[in-house]
Amino acid sequence: MGHYAVQLGKAVGLHVTATYGALNTELVRGPGADEVLDYKMPEGAGLRSPSRKKQDGVVHCAVGIGWSTFKPMLSGAGKVVDITANVSTVLMSVVHWVTFTRKMLVPLLL
Repeated sequence: MGHYAVQLGKAVGLHVTATYGALNTELVRGPGADEVLDYKMPEGAGLRSPSRKKQDGVVHCAVGIGWSTFKPMLSGAGKVVDITANVSTVLMSVVHWVTFTRKMLVPLLL
């Protein structure tokens, strides 16, 4: 699923930082990710990009990674679109919306 997000981001001219597991390195680099992070390494697990750029938007494609992991790496009004949304994701997004939080978690409900 994440490789589609990389392709879409590159198609509209975005700088794309992608995470991967050791077996999926080429799957992420092939579509043209500008930066890649191995999520099994400390930098990758903390989602700290090599360029130290803050992210304006994140497409969250994996389960088991909480909002607190994304918040420090977002720009001032950064958004995380979670395509693996569950009840807690929806509740957190409602809290963000009600409190007018600039950094937001946005569930994608299909």
